Amino acid sequence: MSVITSIPPALDPADLVQLLDEHHLALIGGRARDRVFLLSELASRLECLSGSRIVRISSGSSPTCDRIVRQLERGFGLPLRTAPRGPEELRAALAGRTAREQRSFLFWADADALLEHDVDGFGAIAGAIMAASADREFMSEDRLTIERAIFAGGAKLGAYAEEDGGQFRSWHRAARTAPVVDGPGRRGRFPVRTSPENHALPQRPRVLIFRLDG
Repeated sequence: MSVITSIPPALDPADLVQLLDEHHLALIGGRARDRVFLLSELASRLECLSGSRIVRISSGSSPTCDRIVRQLERGFGLPLRTAPRGPEELRAALAGRTAREQRSFLFWADADALLEHDVDGFGAIAGAIMAASADREFMSEDRLTIERAIFAGGAKLGAYAEEDGGQFRSWHRAARTAPVVDGPGRRGRFPVRTSPENHALPQRPRVLIFRLDG
């Protein structure tokens, strides 16, 4: 499950940099301009890390799932198709792409705009992003690849974050699925933990949810 906490608007972005080693982030509430400033400061610090890649996407004034997927495809250098990929295709493409960077950080500054327009679509895309991150993290036994998403938005995103059926809470629990395939006939190499029911569960990054307005 996700973790919800409160932080002051003057939070030092350096604190968030450390948290991104093991978590995705959702920054909720406060004034829009304060969120934009915090995200800008955080991106500036992450850009200084060796082998880092920053991808920014925006829901815009006319948010659609296709618009977001196209931005993800371009931002991560995926081959463009005539029509944008669906969630499962997007996950597979993001997870299977060839990339040299050791760390990738996705910034979605107005995630609540798409959420307001299409709840199910937002959940599907967020789930694909986070699942692809988990797929890639332990694909190689020789190199750890860190990919994290930073979602930001207002009250709508805050309400979604507290829903048990929302992706921020539920996607991590959905780890009781078939192992990820990282090649023909091969199983993904997630480190695993055992559930009370004795299921092997992939260790997937959780979403830390921060409320900027307390």
